Order: sequence, then structure tokens, then C-alpha cells
Amino acid sequence: MVEFKHTMETVTFELFRIRLFEGLFTPSIPRSEILLNAISERPQTENKGYTWSIGNISLIDRNAAYFRIGRQSGINLSNFDRSLGQFTDSTSENWPSTHVICDTYIGLVAIAKNSKLTVDTYTIARRVKEILENSETIKEAYYDVVIDPIYSSNDFMKQLEFAYSIRRFAFEFTPPNPFDAEEMIQKPLEKYLQDARGRKGELSLEGNNLDHEVIEETARSAIASGNEVKAMIQQERAAKPIPISSKDYPEAIRDLPIDGDNQGSIARALEVIRNIYSNLRLG
Repeated sequence: MVEFKHTMETVTFELFRIRLFEGLFTPSIPRSEILLNAISERPQTENKGYTWSIGNISLIDRNAAYFRIGRQSGINLSNFDRSLGQFTDSTSENWPSTHVICDTYIGLVAIAKNSKLTVDTYTIARRVKEILENSETIKEAYYDVVIDPIYSSNDFMKQLEFAYSIRRFAFEFTPPNPFDAEEMIQKPLEKYLQDARGRKGELSLEGNNLDHEVIEETARSAIASGNEVKAMIQQERAAKPIPISSKDYPEAIRDLPIDGDNQGSIARALEVIRNIYSNLRLG
């Protein structure tokens, strides 16, 4: 079992959507419970000769868990033996790691950036996916794990709100999994995609000036679900239409203090993350 040492620190979290796609059989227990069970197994994965592990697992509430993910590496050390007057080289095992908070009901994963572990959180998210897919819980349920980044809706929504006209609008959708999909449009599409055994679809609309209110509601829900949203807008009456994408605006929660040894600190971080996500969804 790997345990990572840590103290209070201020970090930047980036948000991801985690989805579980059913295989041949429909499990009898909820997805949220399957995720918690998979995490509790402390599975590992191998990548390019390095072992990735999760540890320091704690339940925050009935729907959320905290853990750290780390990668095995080595540090070259040079020592000097005074009695012999000799320098010696040795290698010591090192496990850089970072914080992960997962709300299994919403399907929300927050990963703290750590340049000592990887240059970006997308790589860490891929390792989380691989680790969970190595768990016996996921294997027995025949689930595929998908983790996608969640982008900020605020800047994208401002572009829509202040546009003179919206000429084209398109959004991706996936089979049912998020619990907050917009009722009128997204849920029927998700159900249709599921019935067709598809993994991803896209709906596209075109017009001289699409209705801002209708478009904005669907855009917020799609972005919060971890799906890309695109539009072609005119910023001014005589301006040439320009393309915009939700992927232009990654969502990050900066300067969030957390101590992985302190349950109160973890709970406060979860509350902030949930509030940020709620603002993304509802505006």
C-alpha cells in the first residue's frame, strides 16, 4: 500500500468529468457506488516502466472521496564517506504525487496541478482512468472509464451574450451519465445515442440569428457535462462571423488551500469545488 506524505499547501485544481460506459451487462448497483468501490481497491497501473498508484484515500461524504495519485521514480544521490575519502552514487525511490477529489454522484473529478508529477493535469487524468480500469470492480462491471476536461462556461457565455448574432451553434453529447443534463434537448439525445449504442454525437443548428436564451441554456449544460460547444458569432452588425469554442477557456480553481491529512480542510475544498461547478452549470 502506498501512502503519500503531505502538509497544508495552496494548489490549482482543474476540473474533469468522469463517465462510466456500460459494457455487455447492466450492473445492479449505482455508478457512484461502483466508482467509490473502485477507488477503495487502491489499484495501480504501469506506464513507460513507471508504476502509478493511488493512496491516502478518505471518504468525505457518502458521494465523494479524496485520494492522492503518484508516480514511482528515482532520485540520484551523491554521498561522501569522510573516513575513506570516497564519493559514492546511489538511487533512492521517490513518489511525487498530487491531490484528487472525486464527487461520484455528479461525476466530477478535481485534480491539483503538480509540475513535479507531470507538466499538465490531462496526463494525470489519463492515469486516473487507467488505474480505475485496472480495478476488479470496473472489470467485473464491464465498464469503460472516460475522463474529459471541463471548460469554463463563463467566458464562452459572455461571447454568446454580447454577440450581435449567433449564426451557428453546435454541441457534443454522450450517452446518459451526468445527472444535470438539460431536460428538453440533451436528455432525449443522450437516450437516443444510448439506444443506438453510440459513444458521442453532435447537434448543429444554423440561422441568421439563433435565439440567445435557448442557446445559452443548452451551452451551459453541455459544457458542465464535459462536452465541447462551438458557435459562429457576429460580434457587431458589420463584423465578419468568427468561430468560438468552449475549449478556448479551461476551468481552473486557483489558490485553493488543502491539507490531505485534515478532513476538515478536504471537506472545505470539496465545498468550493462543488460551488464552482454549480456556477458553471447555472451561471
